[in-house]
Amino acid sequence: MSIKIKICFFWIMYIYSTCFAKAQLKDNFLNPPIDARPKALWTWVNGNYNYPQIKTELELAKRIGMGGFDIWDVGTISTSKPAHIGGEFLGEPSADAIGFAITEAGKLGLEIGLITSSSWNSGGKWIDNENACKGIFKTDTIITGGKTIDLRLPLPEIPKGLEAMTSEFFKFNYQPLIKDLFVVANNLKTKSKIDLTAKVSKEGILHWEVPSGEWKLTRLAMATTGELLKVPSPKSLGLMLDHFSASAQEVNLNYILGKLSQRLGNNMGKTALKYLYVDSYEVSGSKWSPDFLSEFYNRRGYDALPFLPAIFDSTYISVDSLARFKYDLSKTFSDMIIENHYLKGVRMCNKHGIGYAAEAAGPGAPVHNCPFESIKSSGVLNYARGEFWLNNDKDTLASGDYKLDMIKGVASAVHVYGKKYVEAEAFTTASIYDEDFNVMKKNLDNAFTWGLNRVVFHTFQHNPSEAGAPGYNYPFGVVFGSFQPWLKVSKGFNDYIARTSYLLQQGNFIADVLVYYGDQAPNFVKEHTLSRLVGDGYDFDAINSEQIIKNLSFNDGRLRLPNGQSYQLMLIPEESVISLDVLRKLELLLASGAVVIAKKPLAVPSLFDLNHQNTQMQNIANKIWRNIDGFNIKQLNFGKGTIVYGKSVKQVLAEQIVPKDFYTNSSSDSKLIRYIHRGTTNGEDIYFISNQGDSAIRFDASFRIINKQAELWNSLTGEIKKINEMIVGRSHTTIPLELPIGGSVFIVFKDKIDLKNSDKLVSQIDRDNQTIFPFNSKNNTTMNINGTYTLKTKNSTIESYTLKNSWVDISKNWEIRFPRNMVQKPYNSLDSLTSWTMSANQDIKYFSGEATYYKTFTLEEQDLKNASSIALEIDSIHKMAEVWLNGRNLGNLWVHPYTIEVLQTLRAGENNLVIAVSNGLNNRMVGDGIENHDRPYTYSNIDKGECAWCKPWKEVALHPSGITGKVKIRITKKLRSKI
Repeated sequence: MSIKIKICFFWIMYIYSTCFAKAQLKDNFLNPPIDARPKALWTWVNGNYNYPQIKTELELAKRIGMGGFDIWDVGTISTSKPAHIGGEFLGEPSADAIGFAITEAGKLGLEIGLITSSSWNSGGKWIDNENACKGIFKTDTIITGGKTIDLRLPLPEIPKGLEAMTSEFFKFNYQPLIKDLFVVANNLKTKSKIDLTAKVSKEGILHWEVPSGEWKLTRLAMATTGELLKVPSPKSLGLMLDHFSASAQEVNLNYILGKLSQRLGNNMGKTALKYLYVDSYEVSGSKWSPDFLSEFYNRRGYDALPFLPAIFDSTYISVDSLARFKYDLSKTFSDMIIENHYLKGVRMCNKHGIGYAAEAAGPGAPVHNCPFESIKSSGVLNYARGEFWLNNDKDTLASGDYKLDMIKGVASAVHVYGKKYVEAEAFTTASIYDEDFNVMKKNLDNAFTWGLNRVVFHTFQHNPSEAGAPGYNYPFGVVFGSFQPWLKVSKGFNDYIARTSYLLQQGNFIADVLVYYGDQAPNFVKEHTLSRLVGDGYDFDAINSEQIIKNLSFNDGRLRLPNGQSYQLMLIPEESVISLDVLRKLELLLASGAVVIAKKPLAVPSLFDLNHQNTQMQNIANKIWRNIDGFNIKQLNFGKGTIVYGKSVKQVLAEQIVPKDFYTNSSSDSKLIRYIHRGTTNGEDIYFISNQGDSAIRFDASFRIINKQAELWNSLTGEIKKINEMIVGRSHTTIPLELPIGGSVFIVFKDKIDLKNSDKLVSQIDRDNQTIFPFNSKNNTTMNINGTYTLKTKNSTIESYTLKNSWVDISKNWEIRFPRNMVQKPYNSLDSLTSWTMSANQDIKYFSGEATYYKTFTLEEQDLKNASSIALEIDSIHKMAEVWLNGRNLGNLWVHPYTIEVLQTLRAGENNLVIAVSNGLNNRMVGDGIENHDRPYTYSNIDKGECAWCKPWKEVALHPSGITGKVKIRITKKLRSKI
């Protein structure tokens, strides 16, 4: 084959593959694959399950557009209506049911994960004392010297309370394992110390010829703490394992994987089981592990034993030495849990063809006692997961301090370790049955802009038929379950999540700033603190020491990681200490051309070889920073790079001529318009824009793209349309956007455009001779109101038309039908559309379920003539609806504005509109709490509302239900004018 033919063949294949990839992007957006679809924690409360219901719920999940479940055996809180007690987690019947669920899910093309313990953390009845959680404890004894003693030292006080823990099915015989670590004598006057460890017998008797003076004898011992799983099903109560021990994890996973392989075979990757999952680390109290001292020595380079009393006594060593020892201590715990628990889990599961997933990103103190450096702990996993709570506090949201726990940290770990999925337990809340999809979408969109791209609902309630309705529930999370009325019409909600997740899984995250978050442990990414340092319009990833040292390089003008992530500069927030290995790597990066904003470090953090390490560190630091003081001198060249201190990220990027990646021109608070940007190898730039404010907003959005055609991709409807209204400047493309309250949209830049022949791009829009694009704060109204519009390119006027909106009010004379078995008078005629809770009919007032609205209305031929758009507009729907017009299903409405395009479905003359509306369970629970039914509609172990321990149901407020307000047909006509 000649060279010319080879070249032609190469280009043909390149063009084909590029076109195919771009077509695939669109096809998968419209029909998202399984790995983009939302999953849920599938609660099998108290170990209860039902085979037919397992199959029914899997089929329901498939039908409403979900991607699968994480099976979660879990207990519940104690209430006056207890849930039936089922079997032991991973007992033979339980393992059979799990195997059945996985097999049935595979038939449907769904994916399954399995949480490795009943509730959390890792552990179970198969964990014995040897492999259980351990801590370090002490006791002090005061003695007077000048004599020889044979003293039985008192045992350290070990946490109690577990020995008496019993239940009808399980008696926990807890006898702590105790092993001496260190015995030291401390002279109370001279502060001299003597190591007496070798003088203590196996029986704990100290034989010592005591020097004169007063002495404090400190005995340190390791002991099992007896800590139990948090909220297990009653027959599954067991010990948490030692998370720092590789052998404990091996025992743990061998038991679980053995149970599963008996039912699924050794290559579980061929089944629907995709991973084992470990929930958040919430172990309390002291921590230790039998191999800690040897691991400390191997990792830190010195013996920790003589320093151990400093854990309890801050005066035992100097302040400086104490800080360094605690740094080394915490780093060792972090390394051990990451390598011996998380990475060990990855390797063991991967051998069986499945992955290992975990929520290993915090939150840290004061919420939980997490011991790890969270970027590494998340980065080593096959699937890293964070969490965010449902938050209805609008003031908190508007202030910009709305906390999305662990999303940015997990996203950074996924990005810098070269993984794909940023998962989160979504909508955790104590306010069960209190879901508001407008709030949920806004919270979710905010999480998307922080990097989330795979959603796991917290929770989906499994409902064994014998449990009643809604049955047994774990008392946290928005309840997705088969008895939840709105669930069966939630496909539009799930499709929205899937479309958004799919696009945000593509390519690489685009960011300008790489923030080094330090070398200490525990350590967690502080989203909003770092975001303020970086500044509006730019985005960032946080990075840890391991990835800097091993994988970060500088070439072609950018800091780069092997997976394609790249950054313009590095920011090191005010740090006075730095590890020598990180500083050496910074020296290489700077020499190659990197730009680094950092304060000159003063010391290394570790106690190991301190003087030598400090000398080397200071030599390098003096060479790099020289006389930079942050006031008179703020930057200097180093090699091909630049070191900066005393300037903001924004200033440095401006000096480098790196404009903002995204900004808006709006009279509203720009901080409430959030964004994220991803770029693919096929040349697509994908921006997701979210309105986090409490009002609809119109603005001009400017994107750091200058030579590509923009398209609007609406993941709410699946609509894709080309954007012709674009101003292409030197550094940005500016596009007019309108977003409703909580609205969001993708702007996708794809094919290159020829700017020299761009006369079809509209760069100015006037309405009634006033410019509205570019944005005009004096004319800040929607671009879809009545008026005469003139569209101009940079050279000419290309179109002029008069826009006329008119409305047909169809709010009166509806018929509504309720189910006969739940409402005595199921047919009702409505003069106006009000909440069901306003009804004098008690059956309707407290109704939870689906009711169907019917309306016949007439449009004249003239109404449809010249219409460019006709939309059905509904003021409010509580909570979800499915719409049919003239027999055609138009899909779901679940978030405001409750509007749907109907032009292609309407006809002149009589039209038949049917809207099936489903509310939530709250109102029926309230009704059953108020009325003394001989036979109430509901049964649940949750006997209080607002939260599972808050108010009796009869005191809980009712939620608006059904359609409320006006229903209109908006007819939009464009009457074109001659130019």
